[in-house]
Amino acid sequence: MSCLLLAAPAVMACNTPAECNVKGQFHRAQAMELSRSMTVIREPSRSYDANSGVSGALANSFKQWEDSKKAEQRAADEREREADRRAVNVRFSADDIKNDQRRILIIGAEDGRATRQNQLGVALLNGELGFTADKQRGIYWLRKAAAQGEPNALVNLADILINGEYGVTPDPLTGLQLYTLLMAQGGSSRADQAAFIMNKAYEIYDKTPDFYPHALEAALNAQAVDAPRSGAVIFHYVVDFNVTPHDDRVRALLESADAPADIQAARGVATLTGTFGLKRDVKRGQAMLQQSADAGHEGAKRFLALITCLRAAKSPADQGKCSM
Repeated sequence: MSCLLLAAPAVMACNTPAECNVKGQFHRAQAMELSRSMTVIREPSRSYDANSGVSGALANSFKQWEDSKKAEQRAADEREREADRRAVNVRFSADDIKNDQRRILIIGAEDGRATRQNQLGVALLNGELGFTADKQRGIYWLRKAAAQGEPNALVNLADILINGEYGVTPDPLTGLQLYTLLMAQGGSSRADQAAFIMNKAYEIYDKTPDFYPHALEAALNAQAVDAPRSGAVIFHYVVDFNVTPHDDRVRALLESADAPADIQAARGVATLTGTFGLKRDVKRGQAMLQQSADAGHEGAKRFLALITCLRAAKSPADQGKCSM
């Protein structure tokens, strides 16, 4: 189980984030909260008056329209808050309020302070500081903090979803998206951001092979911005050749005239195996791999050694001993 960060660190459908929390659909709750946080709800106020060339009657009409929209939004906000209050018991006991440490977290979280919301969420999840362990309320407050972009809450919630901790159904894709939001606000270069996401996606794929399409996508995105090691990771994915809907993009990369060494080696593998839309040509593919190996590409050397081992194997047991 990952370490949560405290420091400023066939299911029934649900319709609000809090209701989704109660029903255990934490990934849907987070998606709804993120969608709401990234949507510009209120338009910038505009001034309509006779001096701007708009007639008084029309200006009044515009103002009434704006007032109506704002009133609708306020009503919608209140409905969602009320739904949250009904779906999740966010009230705390008298003992919690009396305790200085717990009261600091509770007041700060209810006041909308993301750091306190994250800390409260962690305390509730783990039953720390005298709180009774409560998965639903813990996730609720983590989500509130993550929706505000609190870095530690993004990491905590991402790891919970990726690893399926606290009884949460694993949702590694949403977890990776949370890490993407985290990196976007860190001030690092696009290449460094892409490299981080690529490596995180690789970690997920290493434990969950079904994550292959998303891991490959992350590697392709990293390669597009010249992120470090992206070519080597793509070579690894081509060797695995779990053919995916991303084949066309991989094929275009493999066939590029100015492909770097890792991609040239990957092209040899895809040609030899006839994957990613390339015509199978064992002799040509092996020659391409040999050329890469002669140029010092370690992956090409290991793949050629694997082929040699498999061809020399006299039984399935012998083949099982062959690896890169």
